Amino acid sequence: MHFHRAGLAIVLGWAAAMSSPLAHAALGGTIDTIQSDAVRMKAQARMIPSAAPAAYIVQEIRLASGTVVHEYANSAGTVFAVIWRGPQMPNLRQALGSYASVLADAEAAHHFGHTHLIVDRPGVHIESNGHMRAFSGIAFAPALVPANISVAQLQ
Repeated sequence: MHFHRAGLAIVLGWAAAMSSPLAHAALGGTIDTIQSDAVRMKAQARMIPSAAPAAYIVQEIRLASGTVVHEYANSAGTVFAVIWRGPQMPNLRQALGSYASVLADAEAAHHFGHTHLIVDRPGVHIESNGHMRAFSGIAFAPALVPANISVAQLQ
């Protein structure tokens, strides 16, 4: 029974995220609109130091719920990875941009009771985990990841 409720929480979180308006800063998009996105999401945004300063830029969006979203952009300003962690799912439609439909398709085929979802398709990799008050995930576009960066080292 516990797994059924957790699976339902993921599906409900995904449905809520899909019903929100789409913003511009997203996986595969440019990071230059992050401040306006933070205003729309009623969140705080800031740039944080990266482990490899010249290789990428990290923007953090801290939602009122306590959920934190990190957007990683290459030197051209294109978002190559998005990582989230917190008590509520962020707006994944907004965070994943044009890749959100890949997750929606996978979610439609997903079975209740499972709290971990992995989507590995050409051009995008998405992992979503969670249950009530503890959600996390990562999405990245392999072709956009800088050559000298390992996705495993991103936090």
